[in-house]
Amino acid sequence: MNNSELKNIIKENKYTTICFCLLFAFALLLRLSIKEISFSSIFFSLLNTAFIYIVIACFSKTIIRIPLSIIIALLIAIDITVLYTCGEALNYGILASILETNTEEAYSMSGLYLPMGAITFILLSFILIKTSNELKKSSKINIYFTALFLILSIFCIPLFLEIKSGGDNINVAKEKAKSSISYFFARIIPIKYPLIVSDFFLYAAYKTDMKTITSSVNIPKQLPQGISVKTESNVPEKIIFIIGESSYNAHYSLYGYNLNTTPFLDSLNNNSNLLNFYNNAISSANYTRDALRISLSFASPQNGQAFLDKKNIVHLAEDAGYETYWISNQSKYGPVDSFVGIISATAQNSYYEKKLRRDDLELIPVLKQALENDKKQFITLHLSGSHMMYDERYDETDTKALGSDGKTIEYDKSVHHTDRVLREAFSTINKAHQKALIYYFSDHGEQVNVGHSIPNKWKSQYQVPLIIIQNKPFLDTNSIICKYYDSRSRINTNATPYILGEIMGYSITDSLIEKTKRDGLYIYQADGSVIPFDNIID
Repeated sequence: MNNSELKNIIKENKYTTICFCLLFAFALLLRLSIKEISFSSIFFSLLNTAFIYIVIACFSKTIIRIPLSIIIALLIAIDITVLYTCGEALNYGILASILETNTEEAYSMSGLYLPMGAITFILLSFILIKTSNELKKSSKINIYFTALFLILSIFCIPLFLEIKSGGDNINVAKEKAKSSISYFFARIIPIKYPLIVSDFFLYAAYKTDMKTITSSVNIPKQLPQGISVKTESNVPEKIIFIIGESSYNAHYSLYGYNLNTTPFLDSLNNNSNLLNFYNNAISSANYTRDALRISLSFASPQNGQAFLDKKNIVHLAEDAGYETYWISNQSKYGPVDSFVGIISATAQNSYYEKKLRRDDLELIPVLKQALENDKKQFITLHLSGSHMMYDERYDETDTKALGSDGKTIEYDKSVHHTDRVLREAFSTINKAHQKALIYYFSDHGEQVNVGHSIPNKWKSQYQVPLIIIQNKPFLDTNSIICKYYDSRSRINTNATPYILGEIMGYSITDSLIEKTKRDGLYIYQADGSVIPFDNIID
């Protein structure tokens, strides 16, 4: 072959060449976000690229070549946007969070991910359509034989290597594989082929899990062994259970921050004995879905089954004689759409804010309307808190208080706004003659201006406020909560149902408390891994 012929071949297939190189670069970038650079990374990135290329080639002579090119471009754009915004390839936890994201959060986050996603999608659509057009004219390879060989290689090689190595993925996956082969592959394929290929297996695993959850909704739930209701008169008539969002305690002046972000909490702490706040509280996970799955039920980072067959925090309240409310500033989930949806659906009464842009202060009138005298009530307020985008979580009052200077000022103003919500909630219960208590914590923390749900990084994603406010000093909450501090002098939000259970009058055995403390040494990550909190790198 002379130089002239080679130039003609390259010219005739320029988009095919550009496409292959671009796909390989994307596949390798995603792979390197999971594993370090190695021959294995290059090899599997090439296989990942070849698989996508062969799919395009197989359909290049059909009428669906253009729609298929657009779909592939969209999936790659999603994968690259996730990498750009989260710093890692799409994994099970991120996919589940995306599928369960409420409309308000999606709208809020759109300014962060839409520009990157749109640019990638348009560029790839053009290149892929041009590539399929070039492949349409080619008839020099037996494309279907090649496709069959490659597909077999794609799935057999990693499975063989994983079984041979006896790696952790295979050990974890074996149990799930008994009921779902898709989950078995979803523990292996995403690491090998994170570009597009993994998306289908992760989705199949998610749907399999949700099917299991759906089938368990109507199964009678039990209390864990070691918990029982006891006769107790000194319990609050009103419990206002407030769930924050993406709230990092180091940005609270109550916890020592240098800006006055929590003036109400500070004043209550300095001038009364009605407030107790607790240091070294950490969340069970660094994203909402699994953080609340664990903190609102008897599940733990190591044991998810307890979510399905044991009672949750709303059940506890009802069994203790409380009327239950779920008041949320996040979109309504169906009773089997998500972990939060399952729990909220068990409440006797519910309210979900319908506005696209929502202010947590607007929940206070709903709270006031729900409160009734001479009735035990457990009322959950689920806030939007400090979730990205921060500039939608505060108003002019917060700006007047804190100004507009500083790298984290928008986040700080969102914390100030939450402080105002707590002030209004306290003002509401403080007028009651009955014993009332506010229990406030956040689902997870935040690496400010970066986000959360990123594995193996930043303790700030887990460090959360834990605050209890009473309208009169009737209960020694310190004696309850301090029992749940672990051997590292930390308290994990997996202890939340146990603590609230004791507040409501339940008795918890010492052995169960010790187990809860041991479980609390670990955290659950978006990639499905469970690790000691001490392993997190700041």
